[in-house]
Amino acid sequence: MRWDAAVVGGGPAGLTAGFYLARAGFKTVLVEKGRLGGQAGRLPLLRNYPGFPAGVTGKALMARFLQQARRWGLRFIKGKVRALRPGLSLDLGGRTLRCRTAVLACGAEFKGLGLPSLPGLRHAEFERPGRLRGKIVGVVGGGEAAAYQALWLARHARKVYLFCRRKTLKGISPLRGGIASARNIEFRPNAEIRKLLGRRRLEGVELQKGRVKLDALFVLVGKAPRLPKLCGRLKGRVFIAGDAREGNFRQAVIAAADGMARAMECERVLRS
Repeated sequence: MRWDAAVVGGGPAGLTAGFYLARAGFKTVLVEKGRLGGQAGRLPLLRNYPGFPAGVTGKALMARFLQQARRWGLRFIKGKVRALRPGLSLDLGGRTLRCRTAVLACGAEFKGLGLPSLPGLRHAEFERPGRLRGKIVGVVGGGEAAAYQALWLARHARKVYLFCRRKTLKGISPLRGGIASARNIEFRPNAEIRKLLGRRRLEGVELQKGRVKLDALFVLVGKAPRLPKLCGRLKGRVFIAGDAREGNFRQAVIAAADGMARAMECERVLRS
């Protein structure tokens, strides 16, 4: 079977692109290796998504995206796309999907510290802070993702250190105020982690000045697009959407809008 359109990634951009193309009458399949909803589905609360004055949880928001996509007949396959090959086929490692167009909405991943890894170090948001109840944890980053993570972890952890390479956080005023007022969050500006401490698992970090004992560390520094290998001439039939696009502002509402725009480009190709 040859699909009219294949969408890679099940976050806001991918689900939006998928439902638009399915609603337009094209045979459309969405491939997702993990849980549908993407990183947005793990956010405890989105306060800046239009239409929700009191905010909305990522889980609830993405459930609506998914319901709408299924209503219009979008098909789903669980798997990891390893490469896009000539002739526009998706290599899933033992399985191949053929399509006429593709939207790559694979998202982005946080960059590393450039240090050897240890158990207890994560380069992603943590969606189950209850597991760290009573623990001492650290968050590295100076943006909204790091601030949100620190505030969420502070509900359960005994102590949260927020390490920022700059003097101040980039987050909006309410986030900065929340960090400043939280009794168990210690903000460490101009902090550079030079070494991870511990043998079998993370026990702490070494900064340019002193050491800090930690049970876990979350590195939320910058983001790099996460794309499969592109082989051959695919220009004009493959479109990159959402956080996977270089230079995009990374917000759920922007990802959704970008997914719609790329789907419309797909539609133009499919109807030509």
